[in-house]
Amino acid sequence: MGRPRRACMLRDTEVTMKKAHPVVLAGFRGFCVVVLMMVGLTAVEKAQGQAAPASEGSGRVHGTIANPFPAGHPFAGKMSLTADGKQEYIIPIDASGNFAAEVSPGRYDLSVHLMDNAPGVMEFKNVKGSLVIHAGEDLQLDFDASGKQHEQRAESSAATAPPPPPPAQDQTAPDAGGPGGDTGVIALPKKKEAPADTLPTAPAQPKVKNPEGLSNFSLHVDVTEVTLPVGVLLEKTHTFVPGLKPNNFKVYEDGIEQKVTGFRRTEAPITALMICEFAGSNSYGGYELIRDMRNAAFAFTQQLRPQDYVALMTYDMRTEIRLDFTQDKKELMEAINSLRIGGFSETNLFDALHEGIDRLERIEGRKYIILVGSGRDSMSKLTLDKILKNVKESRDITIYTISTGGFMRAMTEGGMGMRRQMQDIDFLQADNEMRTFANLTGGAAYFPRFQAEYGEDFAQINQNIRAKYELVYHPTNTKLDGTFRKWRVELVDDEGQPLRMEDEKHKPLKYDVVARDGYRAQPPVE
Repeated sequence: MGRPRRACMLRDTEVTMKKAHPVVLAGFRGFCVVVLMMVGLTAVEKAQGQAAPASEGSGRVHGTIANPFPAGHPFAGKMSLTADGKQEYIIPIDASGNFAAEVSPGRYDLSVHLMDNAPGVMEFKNVKGSLVIHAGEDLQLDFDASGKQHEQRAESSAATAPPPPPPAQDQTAPDAGGPGGDTGVIALPKKKEAPADTLPTAPAQPKVKNPEGLSNFSLHVDVTEVTLPVGVLLEKTHTFVPGLKPNNFKVYEDGIEQKVTGFRRTEAPITALMICEFAGSNSYGGYELIRDMRNAAFAFTQQLRPQDYVALMTYDMRTEIRLDFTQDKKELMEAINSLRIGGFSETNLFDALHEGIDRLERIEGRKYIILVGSGRDSMSKLTLDKILKNVKESRDITIYTISTGGFMRAMTEGGMGMRRQMQDIDFLQADNEMRTFANLTGGAAYFPRFQAEYGEDFAQINQNIRAKYELVYHPTNTKLDGTFRKWRVELVDDEGQPLRMEDEKHKPLKYDVVARDGYRAQPPVE
């Protein structure tokens, strides 16, 4: 499935230049052409990061990367060297993990990107670090399977070796006539004498060598930054509460208070995936559920703005992408209108939600899932515990749920017979699951019974999605261990006491602080 603001994965393409066939070059014009071809070949070698012979004033980087993938799967990759935020070199890594390149002296930030090439596998490994290279230095840079960097430095033999003697020129004339291989003596223009007032050239900086047994030391520090979106809604009207300040928020991570370093209120376009239950007729009233789903989907579409990106996915026994991400409301309306007669009667809600989360996590930024359905699951491969864990650990995804079949349930609820009682129990469990999906991600659950309620519910969802407070902090727990860390957010007044809100008649107002349950820390190597 496509996605908005697509980030394309660029593959390195080898650039080769074939040498021209021998030609007869005459005089000074032929000499200029040869020089230009040599300059062009040197520029291509540097752009590709190939290991050209070490030249004076440059250093050489080479080494091996241990295979980080299981069972020794084949892999491919590249190394990027950047200086001052600008990419300088792209060094290819062969299937054995070897790489080599000649680079200019200086300090570089390096990023290693590896991809598992085993059939049917799509796994990536990224390693970050830094290096310092001096002129004439030979730096051996090795990485073990955990991504740890090891350095060995030596003076480059290519830089210290005497230059090779120039090749002998062929003095014999070609059979077809014309000049031989030697173009003869070239007259150079006489250098102009520098004027007397020219300042002398500054002396070259002396090369500093480390004491024996002491290698270069480089320090690379990564500061973790966490962004926490928070919504503050009035309990009675579900409207957003504006006007709050940074000192009104207290953030706790695993029970430890964190210092908020960044604060802003956001109201931006949304990126949302609408997942709709589209199952055929069954004992629970398939026609009524499809009708409610269509009405809810149309109501959501009417709330969209021109800058919003929305995709549509349906599920019964299997999932199906009905519409890729688009900003065209007309396309979305037509896709919803085509949902009339369902196929299978099974509803694999857990599998559909898992697939939706997996697709959205490939998109950067904050995303939303609008889940429209009865909440019942009949034949999913995933269990409830597994999908709850998946929802809890999802990144930058908020789920809003709209339950269907409310009017039908109101008419049949509490009926006589075992079948009616089992139906009531199934729907109560479904409501609890839909409510849990929303609460774990900082969203909200809605249970409309009449068609007129859809517009009001989606108006609240539209306002809650667009209006958020974003709190930024640097966690006191700096370990990159991949553990789940629990959030708790409190509102306080200027004196640090719980914040109290009142209406124009000075009556207290109850409010809800809506935020995710927590987040998972970054693993050591990602």
